[in-house]
This record gives sequence, structure tokens and C-alpha cells, in this order.
Amino acid sequence: MKFAHLTALVALSLPFTALADDYTYSYAEAGYRTGELANDKGDGFDLKVNFLLGDLFYMAANIDEVEFDNDLHLDRFGLGFGAHFNAFYNIDLYAVVSYEDLEFDIPGATDFSDKGWGTELGARYRLNDQWEFKMAGDFVSYEDDATGVESQTFIGSAVYHLSNNYAVVGEYNGSEITFDSTGAELDENTFRVALRIQF
Repeated sequence: MKFAHLTALVALSLPFTALADDYTYSYAEAGYRTGELANDKGDGFDLKVNFLLGDLFYMAANIDEVEFDNDLHLDRFGLGFGAHFNAFYNIDLYAVVSYEDLEFDIPGATDFSDKGWGTELGARYRLNDQWEFKMAGDFVSYEDDATGVESQTFIGSAVYHLSNNYAVVGEYNGSEITFDSTGAELDENTFRVALRIQF
């Protein structure tokens, strides 16, 4: 399973990583998420892993699995390449281009899966030694021309740094998933909390 692959990657990387700086881009987050998709409530878990490559570039991977009250399962996997730079004294800007995999397990209907490409643009603001905030926009376009699935997401998060190595994350994701072939739109609103280990 994809969770197992990412967990193994984190375990292998731990001996080779260093302490975090003010804007570390090497970390792993294990999170719990809850929210609604088209008025159906659901919850699940996610895992995010970032690895810094030099001073400017980094790799990013994420996976989440959510089950809703109507037995619909939504699984997402992303693998990206990003860059960041310090725009001001305490503001970092970043951009990520990613490969995305989306799966809908729909009870009583044909399951849907698709792959595509995404772009995330965001800013991180470090208020002090403890508090950090992030705002970002994410756009994903999937490859199935017959279905024409796209998603747009607003991301807002707050991070409380317990130390150089550990932090607690609270995050809101507001998404709109559009199916061009039918004109259907699904709104997804998700809140997540996560424990971050910074390398």
C-alpha cells in the first residue's frame, strides 16, 4: 500500500537528516482529517513527507484516505518537485509541480480513478519561534478527457513549533471538484490536525 511505501521512506531518511531551520522543507506529518464532501461527512488519515534538496529545491509526497458516511472512499496520492525562496525577512514563497492520482470508490456504481498534474503556490509566514502560518492555492487537472476532472483548493494552516524537531499542525482545506462532462461540482471542506517531525 502507498502508506507503507511512504512510511518506509521516512524511516530510511531519519539517520541522514539534520535539525530544522526557521523554514524547514524536510519533515514528515501524520494527520487525522475530518470534513464534508457534498454534504456527506467523513474522516480519515493522511501522511505528508518533504525532503530538501540543497538550499532551494525539495521533493514532496502526500497521501490521504477518507471514508464518508455513504461508504464512498476518496483516496489521493501526490508526488511533487518544489522550490522556495525567502521573499522578506520572515516570509517564504514556494511553488510545487506534482503528479497526482485520484480514486473514488463509489458504492453501487462504477469506481472512478484518474491521474493528472497539479500546481501549488503558497507563502509561509514565521511570526516567532513558536508560530508559523501558511496560505496556498492548489490546482489539479486530471488526464481523462472524457470526464474532465479538475480540482481547486484553498489551504490555510497554523503550525505550533514545540521544538526544532517537533510541531503540531492545524489546517483547513476548501476544495471544489468539477466534472466537465456532466457539469457536476462537489465541494469538499476538510479540517486536519497533524504531528510534524522536522529533520
